[in-house]
Amino acid sequence: MNFDYLEKGMGVKDALSYGQMAAQNQEMFSALFEIAIGSLDKQSDKAAWIIYKAVLECDCAFAPQYMEPLLHALIERSFTPAAQRELLKVLLSLKPERADRFGQLFDRAQAWMFDVNAEAAIRYAALNVIELAGKTYPEMIPECWEIIQDAKALAEGPWQRRCKKVQEGLNRKYQKWNEKKG
Repeated sequence: MNFDYLEKGMGVKDALSYGQMAAQNQEMFSALFEIAIGSLDKQSDKAAWIIYKAVLECDCAFAPQYMEPLLHALIERSFTPAAQRELLKVLLSLKPERADRFGQLFDRAQAWMFDVNAEAAIRYAALNVIELAGKTYPEMIPECWEIIQDAKALAEGPWQRRCKKVQEGLNRKYQKWNEKKG
């Protein structure tokens, strides 16, 4: 397969166009997926962006079968910030909360939230993982809430507002869960 387009500049329209093709062609998707998770360069960034477009904007029907390898890669490997950001969004769209390794993703997300060198988008994606854990496993809400409380101190403005909003949502979920529990 020819991936010359990963060598050149790529705009939003280009990424969407390639994403549409990848969403229809599993061989292309698989090859791009391997590039996205297998290297630490601009090609992996572009491949991850195309994967993002294919899954989140082009309704890629076969994307769920890549959830486990993506989960494994995000837990075990390092990525460029751009590739990590896009791949985390893809993973979250694939509903990883029931995967066997979700607890490990939760631990990694916690580390990403407190990584002062992590891009804001990665910290936001990590916050989404922590929120998902609380929504899926209400008994974890107090732990999630504390993690978010500690993370609020890392930045001001939009980050603190997002953390507060997540905490408020988790509080409501916890109250409902406790009421049902009896």
